[in-house]
Order: sequence, then structure tokens, then C-alpha cells
Amino acid sequence: MCFFDIMITGWTGFVMWCTITHCEGGETVKAYKLMKLRKDGSLGPLFINRRQHVPRGVWLDAEDHPTKGHAHRPGWHVMAKPETPHLKLSPDRVWVTVEVSNYKEFKRPASQGGVWYLAERMKVLPKEYYID
Repeated sequence: MCFFDIMITGWTGFVMWCTITHCEGGETVKAYKLMKLRKDGSLGPLFINRRQHVPRGVWLDAEDHPTKGHAHRPGWHVMAKPETPHLKLSPDRVWVTVEVSNYKEFKRPASQGGVWYLAERMKVLPKEYYID
């Protein structure tokens, strides 16, 4: 079941309107996540809870890790398209294809990648990744 609402978000001193779609239950969507590819081949988050190892093919529940210097937005942060103009790319960062459920859709400016999903559950699909 999906429903819509509006949220006001503060961002660098300006007020922005974001349209959010909440999807709960069994609905899933395919998305993309930029992750750290470690020397041993394991994957991990870029910024929040960076030491976590994220296995492929396993459903993971999101955890809440407030981190100084970052907006508090609990959930797995994934993108509708493999594009993040606001983040620098490097050889140890890869795009992985994921499936998410129980997610919120955030419509963000194109300079921040456009549509984001914040998901309560995520599964990295096996061995699918794109190196930028």
C-alpha cells in the first residue's frame, strides 16, 4: 500500500518542499546504492556505520546510527537511478543493484540525484555492480 504526503526539510539554511511516497508491506522496488568496495571484495556503506559489512542476497533491516555532520534520516539510502552528482566517485566506490521494501520516496533536486528512497529493508542483488 502506498500513500503520499508533503514534508518541509531544512537544507543549508533554505526551506525545501519534498514529496514523499510511503510504501509498506510486500511491495518492493529495484534501486541502486553507491557503496564502498573493500580490498577483500566485501561491500560497506560510504558514510554511516562505515564498518558494517553488507552481504549480497540477504534481506537486511535498517539500523539507526545518528552521525555528527550528517542529517538524521534513518533507513537505507538508495537511488532510483545510479546517479549522485553531489558525491565524488573513486575507484573504491561501486554502484550495486538492490531491492528495497517498506520505503519512503524523496523527490530531491537533480543536483542531489533526483529521487531517493529511504528503506527499512534492503537486499543487495548478487554480484551486480557497476564501477564508475
